[in-house]
Formats: sequence, structure tokens, C-alpha cells
Amino acid sequence: MAAISRTVLACLLCLLLSCSSKPAGDGGESSSSRAARPEGMIEQGNIDLTNRPVVRNADGTVSTVRSISVEIDGQEVLIPTVSDDGRILSDQEAVQQYRRTGRHLGKFNSVKAANRHARRIHQEQERLVVAGSNAKSGDPYAGGKAHDVRFPWPDGKRVAVSLSFDDARPSQVDVGVPLLNEYGVRATFYVSPSRVPERLGAWKAAVAAGHEIGNHSMRHACTGNFSWSRQKALEDYTPRQMAKELDQANAEIQRLLGVRALTFAYPCGQKFVGRGKRVRSYVPLVAERFIAGRGWRDETANDPAFCDPAQLLAVELDGLTFEQLKVLIDAAAEQGSWLVLAGHEIGEKGRQTTRTDTLRAFCEHAADPKTGLWVDTVANVARYVAEHRGDQGGN
Repeated sequence: MAAISRTVLACLLCLLLSCSSKPAGDGGESSSSRAARPEGMIEQGNIDLTNRPVVRNADGTVSTVRSISVEIDGQEVLIPTVSDDGRILSDQEAVQQYRRTGRHLGKFNSVKAANRHARRIHQEQERLVVAGSNAKSGDPYAGGKAHDVRFPWPDGKRVAVSLSFDDARPSQVDVGVPLLNEYGVRATFYVSPSRVPERLGAWKAAVAAGHEIGNHSMRHACTGNFSWSRQKALEDYTPRQMAKELDQANAEIQRLLGVRALTFAYPCGQKFVGRGKRVRSYVPLVAERFIAGRGWRDETANDPAFCDPAQLLAVELDGLTFEQLKVLIDAAAEQGSWLVLAGHEIGEKGRQTTRTDTLRAFCEHAADPKTGLWVDTVANVARYVAEHRGDQGGN
């Protein structure tokens, strides 16, 4: 096998949503296309840009082609790093796809020529898209496909929903886990380790059933304006102290339940330590240790193409009827969003309680394929979003 070395990728081709003509290369090459060949091009590409899947990038922009320039057999080959079904590929996967299919965006005699051609395609397609959209409404994102772009949830699902519950409360394993298991629904339980031994066997059974165990801090520190948190007030914390307690909680969860906590829920939804000029966000500490951090009592679902996984929005589930919950689900489905729900107790009634009839009705609703719901743990959805956005780093 010839040596393959990755050289440069200089261009992300954004807004490639329409093209009035197909690139040459699907069949024989005409004399006119040879005459129009850009400088440095050895062979024209054979990919139809008009039929490429549309994906959203991490910064919210839209692409139909991401590409890398790779040296193969002495030529610079411009190959896409998005699969035909819209999945973002690693460089290795992209090269393997090229080896299997022979499909490319052009072959060149230098890296410079390949990157120049990538920029040329980008500029031409962006000009066509913006011009066409402006003619309709004066808004480059109005009309056309840009208005219909949706994040590619698996199996054509319309919306992702994650159920999460805080504090390792006994009702969660006594009532909630059996109900969820009945429908094959997996939830995320954010635990402060001191509560776990009360129902250790039940929590181990929840792990065995596929539920996620997340970190909810060592001491559940919140603002000292809550009298019950005065002795563990965030105002009196330092970043170093918070980092130490996050690590301690992770170690305890591993010791008690044999799992690594991949995601975190901010107690009280509060993300700061310190006072006044010394106030600091501890979101960076969470981002260093977890693939996602979940908030509390937020007002909307998460845009999977834009959201910061270290501070996901979460909507309160406690106290809702299923009719109220369905309004939230339908709104999220309309936008193709990721709805994260957060509750506490699970039972018939009471303060901070997710109602069992609401939870059962949700599970039955989610089981209907027509609803287009993908229900999974916070960690599993976070992984999927990161993969399809091409996020770098993380755990």
C-alpha cells in the first residue's frame, strides 16, 4: 500500500446548500472541462455537490462539505470528511472512505493548489446561496434549504430527550427505576455519594440496568442565601476547593458503584464560587472533568448545533402533568432540539416530585415510533452530539 501522509486542511466549506451544475468526473471528461481545469489540478472531482447532506458545525454554521488535503500516491487529493448520511468523519475514516469509493473533490500537484480550489468552491457556492436567498427575502438564511436544516438525530428521530433526577433520593430507585425499566427507558441519576449507601444494592441494580450515574458534587454546595447551605456556601469556596470536591465525588462514585461519572449536575443550577471581585465560574472545572454539565430550572431546550455541553440547559420536570410536559416536547421536536428534563422525588405528590402518572405517560408516548423521540441518558446524547459536531477534546 502506498504511503499516505496528511498534509493540510485549510478550508471548511460552509453554506454549501445548492449548486446549479454538477462537477465533472462522473463519466468521461470533455475538452471544455479540461480547458476550464484550475491551475494545479491533475484530475477533477467526481462528487455531486448538489446532493451532499447538510450538517451543522459546532459554531452554528452550515456545511455540505468538510474536506482534508491528503498526499496519496504522489498527488494531493481533496477528500470530504462528511459521509453521505451526514456523519462527520475522522481523517482516518475519510481516507478509508476514499480508498473504498474513489470519490474525491479533485487531485492536485500541491497542497497550495488543493487549498486554493477548496476556497474557490466555498466562495462560489456561498455567493450563489446568499444571492438566491436575498432575492427571496433579503435574509441570507431565509427560504431555501437553510431554513430546513435540522441536526441529524439517529434513525431519523425528530428530538432527543434526557430524563435526569438529582440527589440519590430513595424514591428514585424504589419507584422510578422499576417504572423506567418496564419501558426500557434509561435515565441519568445525579448523586452526592453520601446518599448512595442508603440503597446501595438498588443503585447497583440501576447501574446494571443501563441507567447513568452522574456526579452531583460531594456536599451539594449552593449559595449561602439558602440557610441550609450556609456552612457550605459557594460564596466561601475557591476554585481549588471545588476541584478537589469534584474529584472526591468521582472517586467515591467509582468506589461505591464501580462506574466513572461522565456528566455533572450543578447543585441548585449555580455555577460560581467566591464573592465580588473574586467570583469565578467553575464551568471550566466541569469541562475538564466531564463530557457534559447540566443546569437546573432553565427555560428552553438545547440547540445541539450550538449548545455548550459544559452548561446544558435543563427544564424542571417536578410537578408537571403529562399535558404540560408534552407542550415542551412538541416545542423541542419542532426545532430538532435536545430537551433535558430534571427532577427529584418520584411519586404521586409532594414537593419537588415528578409524578408517576406523568412519567408513565411519557414512557408510553416515547414508545410510539410516530413521535420521533430519541430518549437516552445525558452522557449518551452528549457523546452523539460531540461526534456529529466534530468537537475536539473532552473526556
